[in-house]
Amino acid sequence: MAARRADDTADIDERVAAVVKALEIGEFDPQHAGPVYLREDAARAVREALGDGSEVVVTGDGGADPPGAGFLGMRVVPDLAAFRPGDAPRPTDQAPLDLFGGGAQRPRPLRTAGGVAVTLCVLRQDARPAQAAIADAVLLATRYEAVVVVILDRRLGGRDPFGGAGSAGGLSGSDRRLVDTLARDHGITIIVRRQDPFGFG
Repeated sequence: MAARRADDTADIDERVAAVVKALEIGEFDPQHAGPVYLREDAARAVREALGDGSEVVVTGDGGADPPGAGFLGMRVVPDLAAFRPGDAPRPTDQAPLDLFGGGAQRPRPLRTAGGVAVTLCVLRQDARPAQAAIADAVLLATRYEAVVVVILDRRLGGRDPFGGAGSAGGLSGSDRRLVDTLARDHGITIIVRRQDPFGFG
């Protein structure tokens, strides 16, 4: 049993590493900031990296959304999620009645294991959207084996010489401590990519 758990852990680590590498080098068109285009770019990179029959489920593509997580009535769904072959959620024909939502029936994703969730965040003027992205990742970490947050920093401002290493896209010492803590304690990997909004990368 211990050997099986070790094999599963190694498999998870390998898949997370592959997803992270794909998203670190994948191309995100800077002319597109909408979630549909960003999800397409990310999904393409992840599919090419895994290439072993793994299933990549994208939110809003017409099929079943990846499983989400909730707190106090709030529901968070990742932009996409990568699953082992056969583990991806399937749409339900009939969902349970929503007793608190007027009795309407709606498809509900199935809970699954083995997935790596990916969330995407674009910074244009300040870093506040990253706060929501990290909070979402913490919730998603309760449902997934790992979560990868991609922050595309497209802010135009140059580095403020009086603002510390964290100004305009750099990671300060406290930033790195947060990133390390989230990775170690919650299985959350944060990728920060500085991107020229008029370039491509």
